[in-house]
Amino acid sequence: MFLDILIDDGIKFLASFPVQLKLIRLGVPVIPPSGPINFDKYIGRGLQEGEKLLPEEQASEPQVNGAVLNELLLMGFPEIRCKKALIATDNRDAETALNWIFGHMDDPGMYNDMNRPWAMKA
Repeated sequence: MFLDILIDDGIKFLASFPVQLKLIRLGVPVIPPSGPINFDKYIGRGLQEGEKLLPEEQASEPQVNGAVLNELLLMGFPEIRCKKALIATDNRDAETALNWIFGHMDDPGMYNDMNRPWAMKA
C-alpha cells in the first residue's frame, strides 16, 4: 500500500500490513552538506507539456458480508464497528469479527468514517 522500507538518519523501518513497524538501527553515519541544501529542482511547477492529469479516485466503502453484518448488528454493536471488524478479519465469520471487536474496544478511531484510508484497519 505505502512504503515497504523507509531509511532516515540511519534508521530502517520495516512495515507490514496491518501496520506493524520494526525499528532497526543501521549504524550508518549521515553527514549533511556544509552549506544550505537547495530543493528547487523538486518544487512542482504544475502540469508540464506532455503530462496528463490522473482521474480523481472516488473512495468507496469496502464490501462486507451482509449476513454476518446483520448478525453482529442484532447483538447491539454499532454498524461502523461491525464493518471495521469484518474488513479487518476478511469477512470470515461472526465469531472472528466478534473477537476482533472485543480485542479493539479501546482503539482510538473505532467510530471514524470508513472512507478515510487511515481509519480502515485499526
